[in-house]
Amino acid sequence: AVDIVPERVDKINRGESTIQDDYIERYLSGQDADGNPVSLDLTATMDGDSAYAQAEWVIIAAPTNYGPQKNYFDTSAVESVIEQVMRVNKDAVMVIKSTIPVGFTEGIRRRTGCKNILFSPEFPASGAGALLLSCAAARFRMQGVSFFLIFILRQQVCEVNSAHSQTAVQAVDKVSTA
Repeated sequence: AVDIVPERVDKINRGESTIQDDYIERYLSGQDADGNPVSLDLTATMDGDSAYAQAEWVIIAAPTNYGPQKNYFDTSAVESVIEQVMRVNKDAVMVIKSTIPVGFTEGIRRRTGCKNILFSPEFPASGAGALLLSCAAARFRMQGVSFFLIFILRQQVCEVNSAHSQTAVQAVDKVSTA
């Protein structure tokens, strides 16, 4: 996990949730919803470059505040993360979990020339590790907390490998060009 607030990084690294949420608190303490032991390989840092360098997947859950006066979402935080990931790891698959305007993903893929940028609406059911991390990102955002949080899915958490990453990108490419 990458965050720009030192206190949140420290709490995550101690296995503590930064918000009050029984589900997240239980997982961070090493238990699933039924109290069974789980192994969660999650480290928080403020150093995005080192975190992204070896990541196969980067889940982006950054604020996109809506400005009713201008009638648009401020996607600058999402764009900043995409630029940083592309600078240190051009092969990482980036999944945007933030609320973004229609057409944003297609536009950013075209502008950057990167096809490894995907959008996933909240709460996908794609495995326990991904579901836990997706729910955590969405719950942070739903609480209205001002944050900049990116979850990095490692092979041990999601049980994916480079071939699966490429297959996912190819599948999305087929759908987006159809």
